[in-house]
Amino acid sequence: MKSISLNNKKIFESKLTITTNCTLRCKYCFVNKLNRIQKMDLKTAKAAVDFIMVNGPKDKIIKIYGGEPMLNFDILPKLVSYINKKKSSKTNLTLSLCTNAVILKPEHIDFFKKNNFLLAISFDGKKETHDKFRRFENDQGSFNIVTFNLKLLLQKISKRNIATNISVVASEAGKMFENFKYVIFKGFDTVNLEPIYGFGNWEENHQKEFENQMGKIIKYILNGIPKNQFVFLTTINRELKYRTLSRLKKGVCLFNQFLEVYPNGEMAFSSFFFNLPLAQRRKYIIGNVLNGGLKSKYRSCEYKDGDKCQKCLIEYFDISDNSQSSKVVQKRNLLSIQTAEYLNNMAQDNNLFKEYIKEANRHICF
Repeated sequence: MKSISLNNKKIFESKLTITTNCTLRCKYCFVNKLNRIQKMDLKTAKAAVDFIMVNGPKDKIIKIYGGEPMLNFDILPKLVSYINKKKSSKTNLTLSLCTNAVILKPEHIDFFKKNNFLLAISFDGKKETHDKFRRFENDQGSFNIVTFNLKLLLQKISKRNIATNISVVASEAGKMFENFKYVIFKGFDTVNLEPIYGFGNWEENHQKEFENQMGKIIKYILNGIPKNQFVFLTTINRELKYRTLSRLKKGVCLFNQFLEVYPNGEMAFSSFFFNLPLAQRRKYIIGNVLNGGLKSKYRSCEYKDGDKCQKCLIEYFDISDNSQSSKVVQKRNLLSIQTAEYLNNMAQDNNLFKEYIKEANRHICF
């Protein structure tokens, strides 16, 4: 199968959604599970890898997503073997996987360790918060089984390679610092804060509370550095290592950071758009890795810094965000950029801050 070649565009960070099925029925999840469950086969996965690998740059991140990707775990050994054959010796490839850890078994953990996977674990913090939203189909909370499996995970995988993903809804914004500290207490040292899109409205008071809570978290992190107690936020790590947040703020090619491939081979730049009603979804599908189809708009344009490509980004994400969650994400990103700048400035004259940045570059950053 011939790979799709892009003109002067580089795929840096991409997602493979290998199944839409899931073990949970989280109240804030936007994946539509009422329709037929989709599962990516090896042929489609290989075609996606071909497309991703052939279109530079040297640094490359492939994220394995769902649904719950562990429900299609059988594809991963063959897929990883194929990826290793396709990458060149010059490619600095990072593989990651996001899981709810519900069906995580020792053999899975051994596989991830052997193949140097970075793992993002969906874990919202204290039992009260986690079980409020992250529930099974029978409405039972998942906290107990997840925390049991996380103990095993921490025994086998370096903390550098694991982050907990705290999903934050507007109503729970005031508990964010409390849940962050709980996750650290449980043995993790890296956290991702992910405001949830389309679940409740982020009113102005919620946005201010998010900003206040994140400020407390950043202060906690900075106060720990002089004591040689290093704790990390993935967004700050990401900015320190790749400057992706700064680049996104200025305007970036959609292929660089947003490409996603769904189980049937369809490509888009947003998980949310994949789950729109069919009539709407068609507008946002940019092509399919199986048939080599790619909208002519994206075949012909060349990536250049400046207004032309920023307009492309704005035109694609044209659905109004009534929930205001995008404003919260912007606040998170701006605070992360500012903190990364502060850390870099402090590191010029302070060895502990210099060591912190070095360690942040070794840690998972998404």
